[in-house]
Amino acid sequence: KDGNTYVVNKEYDIEDLINEPENYYLRLNPDRPYWAKGDLDREHVLNFKTEKDGVAYDLNLTLFDITRGKTLGDGTYEIGDNEIGMYLLIPHARVKGFVSINGDSVDVRGTAYMDHIYQNNLSTKIIDKSYRIKTGDDKEGFFLHFITLKNGEKNVPIGYGIKYQNGHDALLTPSQITSRKNARVRGVSLDHHLVVNPFQMKPMDIVIDKHLNTYSIMDELSGVQKFFAKRFIGGELIEFNGTVTINSDQAGYFYYMVADS
Repeated sequence: KDGNTYVVNKEYDIEDLINEPENYYLRLNPDRPYWAKGDLDREHVLNFKTEKDGVAYDLNLTLFDITRGKTLGDGTYEIGDNEIGMYLLIPHARVKGFVSINGDSVDVRGTAYMDHIYQNNLSTKIIDKSYRIKTGDDKEGFFLHFITLKNGEKNVPIGYGIKYQNGHDALLTPSQITSRKNARVRGVSLDHHLVVNPFQMKPMDIVIDKHLNTYSIMDELSGVQKFFAKRFIGGELIEFNGTVTINSDQAGYFYYMVADS
C-alpha cells in the first residue's frame, strides 16, 4: 500500500512444531502466533503476527475453493548424483483476509498457489533458472513450474504444470524455454521476454509487464557475511516477481528464481 515490498523470514527448530492432524492444526512454535488451521484440501486459515527490524506484521488469510494438487509420477528427478523433488500442492485457490504493516491494515481478496521443491544438493549447484507462471483459474487457466539446469545436465527443462480447459485438467511438461535477456537486475539477467514450449499445447509468448520485486535471503546479511555465505554455498538465489502478458492478450503472474554464481 505504501509502495514498498516487505519480506520477513522466521525459522524454528522442528522440535517446536505442533502438529495435530486430527484437528487440522499446525503451529510453528508454541510461543508464537504462526499457525495454520483447517482442511488443507478444502479451506484453511493462515495466521502470522510478529515484529522484525522495527516493522510490525499481522496477517490472517483464508484459502478456500482449493483445487486439488497433482504430481508428475513420484515427483522426483534424477540428475547425475543429484535429486530434485517437485510437488504442485495447490495449483489454484481463492483467498480472503487482511494484511497489516505497522498497523496499516488492508482487506485483501485474490488467488494463491503453493508448490514445493527440494533437492539433495545446493540449489546454486543444480538450478540455472526457475520459472513459475500462473494465469486464470481452475476453469480456464494454468499454473506451471519449469526449471532449467546448470552445466548442460539436460537439454530439456524439468518440472510440470496443470492446464485447465472447461474445468478439466491436464498435465503440462516442458520441451524448451527460450528467452531474450534484455535487462540486468542486481547483476543478473532478468528474462523480460521468453517463449515457453510445453509438449501439450502451443508455445506461450510471455512478456513481463511489471517487475514488482527482487529479493534474496542474503539481503538480510551484512556485506562481510554475504561475501562468505556466497563463497560457502557457491552463489546466491535471486527471486523476481511481477505481472506478465501471455500471447499478447492473457494476463498472468510470474515468479522467477535465478542462481547467480
